[in-house]
Amino acid sequence: MEKHGLNVDDLATDLDTGVVLCVLLEELSGMNVGPYTTKVKNQFMGTANLNTAMTFLMDTAKIPLVNIGAEDIQHHNLKIIMGLIWQLIIRFELQGEDGKGGEKAAKSAMLSWIHDTLGAMGNDMRIDDFKRSFMDGKAFLAILHSLDPSLLTEEQLACDDARTNLELAFSLAEEHFGVARILDVEDMLNGGDERAVLTYVSQIFKAQRAMSEAKMKDLEALRAAHAAEQASKAELETSLGDAEARILALEARIDELEKALAESEDDFAAKAAQIADLRAQLGAAKAQAADADAGAAQALADLKAELDALDAKAAAKAAKKKARRRRKKLAYAAQRG
Repeated sequence: MEKHGLNVDDLATDLDTGVVLCVLLEELSGMNVGPYTTKVKNQFMGTANLNTAMTFLMDTAKIPLVNIGAEDIQHHNLKIIMGLIWQLIIRFELQGEDGKGGEKAAKSAMLSWIHDTLGAMGNDMRIDDFKRSFMDGKAFLAILHSLDPSLLTEEQLACDDARTNLELAFSLAEEHFGVARILDVEDMLNGGDERAVLTYVSQIFKAQRAMSEAKMKDLEALRAAHAAEQASKAELETSLGDAEARILALEARIDELEKALAESEDDFAAKAAQIADLRAQLGAAKAQAADADAGAAQALADLKAELDALDAKAAAKAAKKKARRRRKKLAYAAQRG
């Protein structure tokens, strides 16, 4: 109510405009109750709001309203109002979401839950009702201990002082489960109210269920995170396998290239040696050719010298022969003259 700016200090008078009841129904049901006004200026507007709430209770929430009308709330009939509030508690706090079953079914369901909860911890405490069984506070402590064994020591569980047990139980329920103190220690010591105890225990049940659901969600989130981590790990392993395969392929290629390079180097060395040998042969051939050229030139020079000598001898002979002919001509001429 506080988040809507509404306060309820007196049930007899604070519901007469219908605003609190309509807002309460929407909060409990999570549904829209229908048209209503939050600014009630007269009794007729309040009556309209209350009729909207009553229609929602009967038609949507399926709560049978017997001898309860808008005028009862506007006339501040506390007995009728308390009966209506109890109907709301049964419908929205004690029953399942299907809304089936009444107060007796709600009690039976809560007792079954208590016995199952205690039995899971090996506790055979007998709890048959929501009045006498809870007066000394031990039943509250047993329930809380079953839900969270770390909350209580054996000494605290064995305590026989009702006031101490009740105070401890209400404090632990509020601190660890967020359950408001709707019960009073003095009232419980004086007998308590069965419906109030039933409502209180149902709040512990709902708090425990909400915590369990939250833990389940956390567990599901962890499982999802683990699954994602495993998937990521598998993906990484696949990538690693692919990388290793590529590395092996590259190493094989490198080996192949190194082998080819070695073979090329051997072939290059052989060809280089062959070329060197050919160069040596070429050099020898050039030297031989040079020697041959030098011999031929000398022979040619010698031959030319011989020819020149022969030419000189021939010229000398011709000259001598010519001189002899001349002398003969001169001698002959002399003889004739």
